[in-house]
Amino acid sequence: MVLVVAASVGAAMLFGLGASFQRHGLVRAIPGGAFHIHFLGRVLKEPLWVIGTASGIAATALQLVALSRGSLIVVTPLLSTGLLIALGVDTVLTGVRLSPKAWLATSIVAVAIGAMVVSLGAVKSGPPVESALVTGSLVCAALSIAVWVLPGRSRQPPWWMAAISGADFAVATALAKSAITVPPRTNLDHLVVHALTSWEIYVALAFGIVGSVLLQHAFHAGPLAESLPTNTVVQPLVGVVIGIVAFHETFGEDLVHTVGAAVSLVVTLGALWMLARSLPPSQSPIETEIADAAERSDPTPSDPTPPSHDAVSH
Repeated sequence: MVLVVAASVGAAMLFGLGASFQRHGLVRAIPGGAFHIHFLGRVLKEPLWVIGTASGIAATALQLVALSRGSLIVVTPLLSTGLLIALGVDTVLTGVRLSPKAWLATSIVAVAIGAMVVSLGAVKSGPPVESALVTGSLVCAALSIAVWVLPGRSRQPPWWMAAISGADFAVATALAKSAITVPPRTNLDHLVVHALTSWEIYVALAFGIVGSVLLQHAFHAGPLAESLPTNTVVQPLVGVVIGIVAFHETFGEDLVHTVGAAVSLVVTLGALWMLARSLPPSQSPIETEIADAAERSDPTPSDPTPPSHDAVSH
C-alpha cells in the first residue's frame, strides 16, 4: 500500500508539474497561445515544454507502477491531486498568489485524501471484466466523437468538453491497468510482452490523446475555471466506478470503512472543485499570459471610432 500511495502521489506531482510547464512553454513559443502543427518545430525548441513533456513521461511510468500494485479507486483520486502541483507551479511562474479560499481547499484535499486512503486500506483488484471495459470504451468513444463532429464545437461549453476529456482519461487509466494485470510473480520481461501484445494498451493511448485534445479545446473555449474543475472531478469519479464494475474492487472492508471512504471521496472531489473554481473568474494566470503574448504579437491598438457614413463603400 505504501508503494501504491507513493507512486500515485509522485505521478500526480509530475503530471501537475508537466502540465504547468507545457502550458507555459506553449505560451512562450507561440504568439497568442494557439497551437498549430506548423508551430511544432518552435515548440520542440522551448525548454519549458520539453521539461514538461519529460515530466509527463516519467509520471506515466510511475502511474503504471501504482496501477500494477494498487486499485483504481485508490490510484485515480490520488492522481487528481496533480491539480495542486499545477496551480502551485503557476503561482511561482506567474507571481499570482492563491487566495485564502484556495489554500483552505488545498488543506481539505490533503486531509480528505489521507482519510480516504486509510479507510480503503489495501483494496484488492480482481481480474478485469473485458466486456465492461469494452462497453465503457465504446460509450466514451461515442461521446468523444459526438463532441468533435457536432456543429459549433468552438461554441460548446468548456465544462462539457472537459467532462468528456476526464472520462477519456479515466478509461485510459483503466485500460492501462488491464494491460499490465498479470499473475503474481510474473517477471518484468513477461509483463512487458503481455502489455505490448494486449489491445488495451493501444486503445488507452488513443483515449489519452483524444482526452488531451478535448481538454486543450476546453481550455481555449473559455476561462480555465470553467473547465478544469469538471475535468478534475469527473476523472476520479469515473475511475472509481470502473474500478468497482470492471475490477470487482470493494469500497471498504466493512460498513464503517465504506462510509468513511465514501465521505472522504465526496469531500475530496468537492474541495478539488472549490480549488479549481478559486481561480480568477475572468482569466487564469495562463490565460493572462496568452492574452499578453497575443498583444505583443499585434501591438497596434484598435481604433474604437466607427467609420463615418461617407467612408462606407456602396
